[in-house]
Amino acid sequence: MPRTPPHVSDADLRFEWIAGRFRGDFAESAQLPHIRAMLVALARRRKRREERMRRFPDTKRRQAGDTE
Repeated sequence: MPRTPPHVSDADLRFEWIAGRFRGDFAESAQLPHIRAMLVALARRRKRREERMRRFPDTKRRQAGDTE
């Protein structure tokens, strides 16, 4: 897999892939900004979740119902 520059986010890459898959009317449509916003929001949520799991490793066990 090719290395991407650090300033390129996962959301940008997914957006470029989606936009590249569709040509013509769809590429010109008003949907693309919404798709980009959705991907950026998903990437932010995933990043926050990863940070939370790194900071609080026992959270995963608590969510699974294990009590110590």
